[in-house]
Amino acid sequence: MTANGTRAIGVGVEPQIRVNGPHSGNRGLSLGVGAQLTQHYFSDGTLTLTGAIVEPRLTYSNTLLSAWYLAARAGLLKQRSDAASSTSGYAVGIGAGSIRAIGGPYLDIGLGVVYQDFADARTPTGRVYQFSGTLAFVAKVGISIGIGG
Repeated sequence: MTANGTRAIGVGVEPQIRVNGPHSGNRGLSLGVGAQLTQHYFSDGTLTLTGAIVEPRLTYSNTLLSAWYLAARAGLLKQRSDAASSTSGYAVGIGAGSIRAIGGPYLDIGLGVVYQDFADARTPTGRVYQFSGTLAFVAKVGISIGIGG
């Protein structure tokens, strides 16, 4: 995330419900719908991103216990901070990862590139925070439980 030219690292959670779609041989499609909650830490305070995301995936199974995937994502987000007014924005991205069976649920490890952009915000004193479009690299680790065949 970039605000007034300053970059910050963020940490967050992203619960999703993922529905498995059609499969052909060792390839399949799935669709995840969920929420994002991320916090970024700047010298002026904490910036929190919340919103809804959609993430389709194309999965390629190479064994019974693991698979690789390519994913796209889009989301409508809102930013709130300690220092300025709330504004709305969006995020789009692509990624890849691996899922491995761990006795029922799957361990989901992925990397991606996300572009996020928000409208400028103002402090109570009128100072403008510019949220220029940010291209960010993201890493995630989570647990996946699929629904459907």
